[in-house]
Amino acid sequence: MPLAELHRYPGNARRSDVDSIRESLRRNGQYRGMVVRVHEGRHTILAGNHTADALEAEGFATGRCELIECDDDEAQRIMLADNRIPERGDYDQDALEALLAGLDGDYEGTGWTAEDVAAMFDQDDADEGGDAPEDQLPDQYGVIVECDTEHQQAALLRQLDLEGFRVRALMS
Repeated sequence: MPLAELHRYPGNARRSDVDSIRESLRRNGQYRGMVVRVHEGRHTILAGNHTADALEAEGFATGRCELIECDDDEAQRIMLADNRIPERGDYDQDALEALLAGLDGDYEGTGWTAEDVAAMFDQDDADEGGDAPEDQLPDQYGVIVECDTEHQQAALLRQLDLEGFRVRALMS
């Protein structure tokens, strides 16, 4: 579908790393269609607003779309679900490390950087134990947060992890 005929969802609160999407498009192409609502002759992107931005920035005139019909409530729910649900997932750390190791350091188009991978492996080495001498310990600062439920704790840990904090759960 011509990108010029697509409209962004009004008020979409999600901000994404368009540069990473552009890199992925250059390396992998558009491997997933945008979800576009057809309503009163208008085509509104419900899922893939930033993909459209990246396609346009890369000079594409068209993008692959899945056209759907839905009411206003469903449209808003689809857009919100697309933005939020991927954040709720987690990784099987061993499987992720094996997949990344299989790329032999070429992470182009994956959203991963060599720094991300190195930090992950360094964290794993630190988690395996062994006490470092006192003068080799990094400066660390901690905060204790008490949560009312396990669900609340998991949500907080995910959010802090997404913001780049090293997190771990302590339960008593």
